[in-house]
Amino acid sequence: MPPPDPLATATESLRRGDLRSARAISAAALRALPADAAATRAHALILLQAGATAEADAGFRRVLAASPDDVESLANLAVLCAGSAPLESVTLLERAVALRPEHPALRYNLGNALLRVGREAEALGCFDAVLAREPGSANAHNNRGSALKRLGRLAEARAAFARAAALDPKHATARTNLGVALADAGEWDDAIRVLDEAVALDPCNLEARGELAGVLVEAGQFERAFAEFEQALALEPHHRNLWYNLGLALLRYGDVPRAVAVFTEARQHAPGDREVLASLAQALLLAGDAAGALAQLAAARALGELPAEALAVEVAAQLQCADWSRLEEARAALRRATEAAPGDCPPLVYSMVLDEPATQRAAAARYYRFLARGVNALPRRERRPGRLRVAYLSPDFGDHPVANSIVEVLERHDRARIELLGVGLRARPASAVGERIAAACEHFENLSARSDMDVARRLAELDVDIAVDLAGHTLGSRPRILLARGARLQVSYLGYPGTWGGPAIDYLVADEVVIPAGAESDYVEHLVRLEGGFFPSDATQTLDEAPSRATAGLPESGLVFAALTRASRILPETFACWMRILGAIPGSILWLSAGGSAREALRSAAATAGIGAERLRFASRLPSRAAYLAQLSLADVFLDVFPYAGHSTVRDALYAGVPVVTLAGRSFAARVAPSLVRHAGLGEWIAQDWPDYEALACRAARDADWRSAARERLRTTRAGASSDARRLAAQLEAAYVWMLERWQRNEVAVHVRIGRDGTIVPERPSAVANL
Repeated sequence: MPPPDPLATATESLRRGDLRSARAISAAALRALPADAAATRAHALILLQAGATAEADAGFRRVLAASPDDVESLANLAVLCAGSAPLESVTLLERAVALRPEHPALRYNLGNALLRVGREAEALGCFDAVLAREPGSANAHNNRGSALKRLGRLAEARAAFARAAALDPKHATARTNLGVALADAGEWDDAIRVLDEAVALDPCNLEARGELAGVLVEAGQFERAFAEFEQALALEPHHRNLWYNLGLALLRYGDVPRAVAVFTEARQHAPGDREVLASLAQALLLAGDAAGALAQLAAARALGELPAEALAVEVAAQLQCADWSRLEEARAALRRATEAAPGDCPPLVYSMVLDEPATQRAAAARYYRFLARGVNALPRRERRPGRLRVAYLSPDFGDHPVANSIVEVLERHDRARIELLGVGLRARPASAVGERIAAACEHFENLSARSDMDVARRLAELDVDIAVDLAGHTLGSRPRILLARGARLQVSYLGYPGTWGGPAIDYLVADEVVIPAGAESDYVEHLVRLEGGFFPSDATQTLDEAPSRATAGLPESGLVFAALTRASRILPETFACWMRILGAIPGSILWLSAGGSAREALRSAAATAGIGAERLRFASRLPSRAAYLAQLSLADVFLDVFPYAGHSTVRDALYAGVPVVTLAGRSFAARVAPSLVRHAGLGEWIAQDWPDYEALACRAARDADWRSAARERLRTTRAGASSDARRLAAQLEAAYVWMLERWQRNEVAVHVRIGRDGTIVPERPSAVANL
């Protein structure tokens, strides 16, 4: 009987799982036959499977030095090089395939290696060659799908993933890839179903769970998404991406405190990660900690240039702290960012620092292209008979300026003319204004827990003629609902001061002041200009009895200039003008509402301008709007900001009887206050430039009769506020009816002016830009 073959014995030990014995036996065989290629190869293979990768690498290289065409060693060495030297891995496998072209496993491995180095077209050829010999290979179909996806051939990629999943119903990776492909195509329900199947096949698969959670977020199913993230983190508590993506989901959902905690945890797992630091900064800013946000951004900037998304956060945080040191640099960077690839940078920050309508439109278009990826519009539907069905959509149907502004208009809508629906897009605490809005609507639904596509489908089920978006690109908005077009026509009104940047919105409601003639090209939408003004007020709101000046922390004598606006709206040009005004009016004070570090920064800026700290006073928060309006009435003159002029703050000042000095800019945000002031009958209080602004403020301070006449005019305006709400409701109804009639006749959209009495005056046809 021949003696046992030591290599066979080692192989048998390896098969039984006895790696120690296998390694010892093969090492002994190699010592006996040091020049034997088979012994060297076998020992290297055992070392590879035992995890001794460095020794295995050396062994395979010794074989190849003696036998360069040893296919098995080429293939195994390629496996070892895949992570550390991917280009060498490709070269080794190319040599192996050239020696044995008929071998499908070698071509399959070469395809994978080519994918790793970004040579997708060649990888696709490898997988096609494998499938020509083995058409039932689920792995080859799956990886072929990955190559097709990277090549941008998304429909073919989805088909390849579907074929792989059909061939192997237990292939969790193929199902995960198919689910992601379906999500990329906007087929959220099918994507979630397939990813649920992938998770069921392999509950411990982090990739499947993470992708499912991400798709649930994109679909707007936040509660389910949070549960998936938590289960995934229970499997891998230190996974940076899971913590990071959970934080992003919480931000989109609006749970800012929890987002801060989650990003803080993510930072522990990835302390040098710019994305994590920048997102933590965004969460801190939204939580009111602008100084903390800047600290995180400084750490991120030390690691490299900030992306546009983080730049927007940095600008907002600096403004909130009244830090203007890098404002010009930020403005230049924001302008450059409009030319970048589509990105998650809401364009509102542009309105805060730039009065440049063309730049704002470009920023909105960039963001719109980012939002529109993978969103498919619902098909056009025939209309069922009945009243005009109008749905108002908002995440802010609670104690919020938008809700406080729109509530009386909703109450004044003519039920005989329109069927009014309200759609809440975010869960909010109970409030009196929220209850009034729900009562004003014939149907009110809170769809905050429904996915974006589900909300769009719900609008279609309700046969909504016109969806009125009250949020635009602001915090908590859900623009993909509008991109899916659940309503026949879609209108932007009140909540967002600018263009959406894309064709999801058909009409933008404004007036002849906020968008003057000749400015149409700055907006993608068709314009509906309401004669008499577009910004509503709630005439039912009352003012408490005015407190004493001393109670409000104001001096008993001297003129009070009020600028009760967010610190983030105060730019250096504005503040410098205010300081010149204080310098020109002895004994006057400036009443501000900025808090935190902004107070000291503003005091320091005042001191630099020669104005004592005692001439800046800061208001405290009050428990109700009635108390706020009463305290606001103590001011003599309200000074507006620029370029993001006051909107509800200016409306409130006028309602409280305080005349407002404002500056008319070129962009929507810079013209809302001038519109409010003009339609309140104070057109002479609108400045055209900074010297004019300064002169008007000084005249208001010195001319008590002019101030008194303005206050009397504002008292008259407030007395007629209810009739103004009726006017707005009737004008909007006339516009909605006109829009739908044109839609039904398939007529070209045009700009339109709506007279105070509801008369329709169409303007010239408008071509929407092709984005």
